[in-house]
Amino acid sequence: MPDATRAQVCLTRLCDLTAPQLLLQLWPVVLRIGRLVQQFRTQPVSRSAAFHFESELQRLLIEVGRRIVQSTYNHLESTDRNRLPPDLFWHNDHYRLKRLSPSRNWNCLFGKIRVWRWMYESTENLGLSALFPLELHLGVVAGVATPALADRVAQLAVEFSQRQVLSVLREAHCVCWGVPTLRKVTRAMADAMSPFRHQTQVEQVLTWLQ
Repeated sequence: MPDATRAQVCLTRLCDLTAPQLLLQLWPVVLRIGRLVQQFRTQPVSRSAAFHFESELQRLLIEVGRRIVQSTYNHLESTDRNRLPPDLFWHNDHYRLKRLSPSRNWNCLFGKIRVWRWMYESTENLGLSALFPLELHLGVVAGVATPALADRVAQLAVEFSQRQVLSVLREAHCVCWGVPTLRKVTRAMADAMSPFRHQTQVEQVLTWLQ
């Protein structure tokens, strides 16, 4: 099978598995990657050229990941409000479907993403915050971090100072936070882990006694 035909088969398969819209969103970045490879191949090999090639490739691959996550999460809920429940009960409070609302500060392992999700508002005038079912199902932590990113933050917070954690997030994950946001996420993760901490400590003591 000629390479061009095989490439067409691969693209068709990708469209079947994901969506043509996702491939169109990835195309500008993939094209930049192709041009980067071509540029590196056609210039004299050197340490500085290799450094630039890998650094720029890493940046572009992170952008590919960001676009994939953003597109995937944006297709989890139907855009047709008639396909969603008009009313929900959460913690014994009644909520009614209102409208699609974009996320303000969601971040994943690949940087900031913008996800449109359906918003439900309380009908009881108790000053309750709006309810976003998709956010609850995904397990977004503190309203700003996906579970994978929040787990990464928790691991970093054990080993590094706040300034170092923020630096790693910015350089390795394209996540630009300040100290208040970092503290909010680490506090939420600590609260989530607290029910399991006692049992873990008991198991450790029993292991020592064996």
